[in-house]
Amino acid sequence: MDFKSWKDNNNSKQSESSNNKSDNATSKNNSNSQGFGKANPNISGEEKIKIEEKLNEYKGKSEDDLMKELFSTASKLKGEGKLKPSDMEEFYNKSKGFLNAEQLEKLRNLIKMLGV
Repeated sequence: MDFKSWKDNNNSKQSESSNNKSDNATSKNNSNSQGFGKANPNISGEEKIKIEEKLNEYKGKSEDDLMKELFSTASKLKGEGKLKPSDMEEFYNKSKGFLNAEQLEKLRNLIKMLGV
């Protein structure tokens, strides 16, 4: 799936979910129990700091902007031979302590869309 297809699909899902915003807010609030406060044995303190810094760089960006940057960076890295399935699986596993179940599912789908 390319970015345009993902965007079109995501926009239709957003309109469906707009009626469930209160459910999403509750879900996000519950994610704090899985967020930065939860220790992930796969992540060192230094890695955690790097992740938090990187996340702060992306605050305030729209989802479209984030997706464009993701696909652009992934394309560049794939062209350089620097984006490997094992790296993506490691990233997914390290993300588990930071994301709730819904976010993990989105991440898994993004990894699939990247074709890695």
